[in-house]
Amino acid sequence: MKDKTVIDLFAGAGGLSCGLKMAGFQSLLANEIEPAYAKTYQRNHPDTDLVIGDVRQVHASNIRERLGLKKGDVDLLAGGPPCQGFSINAPIRTLDDDRNHLFKEYIKVAQALLPKAILIENVPGIVSLGKGTVVEQIYK
Repeated sequence: MKDKTVIDLFAGAGGLSCGLKMAGFQSLLANEIEPAYAKTYQRNHPDTDLVIGDVRQVHASNIRERLGLKKGDVDLLAGGPPCQGFSINAPIRTLDDDRNHLFKEYIKVAQALLPKAILIENVPGIVSLGKGTVVEQIYK
């Protein structure tokens, strides 16, 4: 059976990609802004094309071109946009935290790639911040 394909945004050190690999997914591309985490990701997933940098600079058309993909070719878009600003443990929880809007970049990539499925991971605090407006925006 052919592995299903995944693109992992906000990939960190690659824990999600590791679990997805064990579930039969092949990670085609990952993006991580933090160089130390990206280095660990690359060590754990040497066959994955890794883009180190801000997700706001990762454009789906570039991903498609880079990997030779058409819309709908990717089985899964996975990722965990930053959770620090949503967490109930954050010193200050506010919608003004720029990290709390990075999910929009994830959605832009999803709209442009049209993967067969989407997995977006975050913390429970995302539901209560802004009286649920963030989750409402994600659903829309």
